[in-house]
Amino acid sequence: MRRKNQTVFGRSIAGCALALGAVSLIGVKVPVSAAVPVLAADVNTAIRSVDFRNFSYDAGEGEVITTKNGEYFREDPDDKLYLQVVGVDYGDLDGNKTEEAAVWLLLNTGGTGQFTYTEVFQLVGGKPKRAALTAIGDRADDGIHDVFVDAGQLVEDRYSNGQGACCPNEISRFRYRLTGSKLVSTGSKPKRSVVFLGAEATNGTAVSLKFLKGTSASTLYTDNTQPVDVTLSARAGQTIVIKPVQTRDTSGLPGVSVFDNGKRVVSTTGKAITAKLATGKVRLTFTGEGFVDIAIR
Repeated sequence: MRRKNQTVFGRSIAGCALALGAVSLIGVKVPVSAAVPVLAADVNTAIRSVDFRNFSYDAGEGEVITTKNGEYFREDPDDKLYLQVVGVDYGDLDGNKTEEAAVWLLLNTGGTGQFTYTEVFQLVGGKPKRAALTAIGDRADDGIHDVFVDAGQLVEDRYSNGQGACCPNEISRFRYRLTGSKLVSTGSKPKRSVVFLGAEATNGTAVSLKFLKGTSASTLYTDNTQPVDVTLSARAGQTIVIKPVQTRDTSGLPGVSVFDNGKRVVSTTGKAITAKLATGKVRLTFTGEGFVDIAIR
């Protein structure tokens, strides 16, 4: 269930801790911006010149904080605060031929809660101004998995249906258009499964991936230092899409190799990739630690 908008910072969510359990998001690294789309010549892209990783954000209650290299720390034991700029993407969200910036933020105020949300900025008089923000989620309770702009819409993938705050079972997709100062829902909420690959996946037997009924996409989280193998079934001629999204590994986003009937057809060390499948007998090998989106089309 989506939460109503809350005070973004402020004392209403203070006192939450840093410990996250199985899926810690503090220190998450993701692609800072998505692939740049082909834009019409008359679309104003000036907002891309704003450095949102080194930027002043409204912290509520009259306080303004400034991130440096995408982060802000306040170590006051009575008023801790951590803010991370997880990612930034751009697009014309209101159809006025001028791009907005969608800034994905993560907030922690000293406890277990990892609060994620998106702020949308416009250029007003040549200066960035917050136009709208999305609801705040906390890890498996509506926390954000990914944010990007697609076809003039803000897209948020959010976790849900968790067995505790640490471990979501599903991801739902939400789409919005910017109308004035509001983000208005524009579409359905397709779901996909979240599968955690634990230590048992490294015992020499590949894990068989099953999609949710009626879907052909899933998100895998690998937390092993040893390679993890996953098998799945597709039809000959279909295409597999792989997108590493987040990592906790200092070496970067997770690496993935795609094998079709035993033959390696493509590999990635962090970038989104696609591959056409000759047979559909798929095996995936993962290295590193983090979230990877997988879809069959």
